[in-house]
Amino acid sequence: MNFAKKLSEARKAKNMSRKELADKVMRSQSAIKSWEIGKHIPPDNVQRKIESVLGLVSGALVSDYDQDLMDVLMRFNAMAQTVDESKKARMVALLESLIVLMDD
Repeated sequence: MNFAKKLSEARKAKNMSRKELADKVMRSQSAIKSWEIGKHIPPDNVQRKIESVLGLVSGALVSDYDQDLMDVLMRFNAMAQTVDESKKARMVALLESLIVLMDD
């Protein structure tokens, strides 16, 4: 999947308008649109800011991550944004436990 599609899908997954994203990364709404249609790609520092605003891991918009895994993680992240802090902490601990299990 290319940068434009990843950006568009990640923004929509956060239920964020182009205007809202533009405001948060201090760019114009037309810049966001041009990135999402593949006309331009933002500079690296802006890409990192977008990833941070959208709650993505660094490089998620430009790297070839496993898409199925990224989809699950994006859904998990979206869900984590809607729960209280103690439940979020348990969710993080669960993921960390899975990482430890998979690393063995």
